[in-house]
Amino acid sequence: MSSKEILNKLKLRHSSYWERPYTQWGINTWELFYSEAYPEVTSKRKLRNDFGGELDVLVRNLEPGTRESKKVLALKRKLEVSAFTCSQKCGSVNENSEYATPRPIELGEEERPAVKSKSTNKENVAPPVDRLTESELFRVVLLIPRLLSITTNNTTTSASSRAPENPVKSWNTFLADAFSASLLISADRKFNSPEIIRPTASIESTTIKLFLRAMEQINNQRLKCLLKPARWDTRAQCRNTFGEPDVILFGANNNELLHSIIDTKLLAVAEVKPEQLMTNLIKGTKLYKGKVEITDEREELFDLYNSAVDMVDYGTNDYTKYEKIIKIVQQAFGYMVVNNLRYGIITSYVRTWFLKRDQDNANIIYISPMVPINQQHIENQASFLECVRYFEDISSIKTNAYSLPPKPDHGNYQDLDSSNSDQSDHDSSDDYKLKSKRKKVNNLEVNTRITRSKSAQTTTTWSKRKATMKEKTLK
Repeated sequence: MSSKEILNKLKLRHSSYWERPYTQWGINTWELFYSEAYPEVTSKRKLRNDFGGELDVLVRNLEPGTRESKKVLALKRKLEVSAFTCSQKCGSVNENSEYATPRPIELGEEERPAVKSKSTNKENVAPPVDRLTESELFRVVLLIPRLLSITTNNTTTSASSRAPENPVKSWNTFLADAFSASLLISADRKFNSPEIIRPTASIESTTIKLFLRAMEQINNQRLKCLLKPARWDTRAQCRNTFGEPDVILFGANNNELLHSIIDTKLLAVAEVKPEQLMTNLIKGTKLYKGKVEITDEREELFDLYNSAVDMVDYGTNDYTKYEKIIKIVQQAFGYMVVNNLRYGIITSYVRTWFLKRDQDNANIIYISPMVPINQQHIENQASFLECVRYFEDISSIKTNAYSLPPKPDHGNYQDLDSSNSDQSDHDSSDDYKLKSKRKKVNNLEVNTRITRSKSAQTTTTWSKRKATMKEKTLK
């Protein structure tokens, strides 16, 4: 009997989880499944105990030597190690308890050091506490955040927008290349286990914080270990940043210089937009009472942009939607241009698009298909974090691209923002004298207003004098 037939025959409590491919079985995916199926359960110990119980049933019933059986045994061992290391940290005697409390030391009792085992059997030695391989780290599944409604929708004029050459093209090799790169990841256990929570986002600034938190807990761990270390952070951490990108990827020759702000090199930029805005522009998500659902409907950002630039303004809602899409793409492209970068990102945290400029003609831009935040690693697909990892690697190899594309035909675009902004662009070079984000009034318009004002004042004064003279004549 095949493993699939055995799974169908077994009466598992959570059979819907085990129906997925065995390559998607894991502690992280179980926690994601469990939190969505039983949102009222907050005990992580119960979550792990239920998982362990299901694994025990599978160990007893699956045919030994099958891929499914090997996967279950590996997960059972990993679960036991996780409980053991946590109990060590908590000081608990019970090795299966995940949230046990330490035994208090009685008054007058000295705290004794732990007795080391005399056994030399390597099988009894537990792996390093909370250490993951690079593969395990980048296959962690991030949770879709809860979203609060946006109460304000202020906009600021952006001087960094640049118009790419039409048409914008599909980066249709990105996902396949990211998957190939994910198969070459190191197996050394040297990374800390990240704390995965379901965050909440409201305005753009909180969305930026969510993205940076994920990068700091996961991607920055690897980036700081490279020969030429790098990290994700805000633009203030790299003095050589021009314009107002929300997030930047930058590197240095060593970790000390990486935190110097001055001796750093910009590698890529990311423009962040709240999902509350993006869900109305690009199909792929649904929002209901703060919950976000990734749907099967798909629209490609490069297709929408190409349709938008050819659209005639008839004052319809569709035109307004397309106009916003143009602004978002040209804003992100503009930050790549003024910083002479080849790579960039547009993200709402829930969904991400990766951008690159053509090697031969830097005015041409490619946009990848959408990658959701909870995308998992399966047999032919890289996880979201593996996609970001691949993007980091290529950004550090071929960083620069130089060109002078035109500014948008419609003049100053307004950067779509969901929160107040006091940002202003910085001067980058003689070619790009970026202006303030505040709209400047044309000098001719100012002079016209002054002239009209003076004329009105003169007319009023003359009318009063005429009235006074008329009164004197009548007297």
